[in-house]
Amino acid sequence: MPHYHLITSCRNEAVYVDGLVDCIAAQTVRPARWVIVDDGSDDDTFARCTARSKELPFLEVVRMPGERPRTFSSKVFALQHAYEQVRSADAEYVGVIDADIRVEPFYYEGLIHLMKSDARVGLGGGTVMERCAGGLTNTREGSEDFHVPGGVHFFRRECFEQIGGYVPIEAGGEDTIAAVMAMMRGWKVRAFAELKALHLRPEGVGSANVLVRGMNWGRRV
Repeated sequence: MPHYHLITSCRNEAVYVDGLVDCIAAQTVRPARWVIVDDGSDDDTFARCTARSKELPFLEVVRMPGERPRTFSSKVFALQHAYEQVRSADAEYVGVIDADIRVEPFYYEGLIHLMKSDARVGLGGGTVMERCAGGLTNTREGSEDFHVPGGVHFFRRECFEQIGGYVPIEAGGEDTIAAVMAMMRGWKVRAFAELKALHLRPEGVGSANVLVRGMNWGRRV
């Protein structure tokens, strides 16, 4: 089974990180290395992650040097810092997983199997389900052939290197830009319906009106 690395950016995720670590520890195929970057937390995120790293030899926890306000750009800088920690190590895949994502134990084994079956898939991932009043729903249904939610991005390393990783943009959208850049390089993008990921935290766009959300999307493109 090919090796893969995971990278995670965390800020004030103490309520989520233990569940995330449990989730990755339970994988049928564990990552060769997993780097969690604490991006300026003022809760006990770093302490919790560090304590859990003593149980898992593949988990490394580091602090992001310097201080930045919490923005989509700061998350990208933290992911870049995480990737630098594993860049020299050999692995065929590199994945991003957010602290508020949960996946089944066979998730990464299944994902690697699906991506091996089509060598042109450069960016893959599962289908992310959101909680709503009626249960779980896939709010991105229909976008599987051109978009993978950023919280579960899983790159063929060659693809990730070719696009230069993520582009830091204050308004966000780095996941969409990465997918577009991958497709421009001739790679396929695929969210696999066979694999489900649960997003525990709502998107948080309810407080923004339509005009503000439209302006943010305009900045992203």
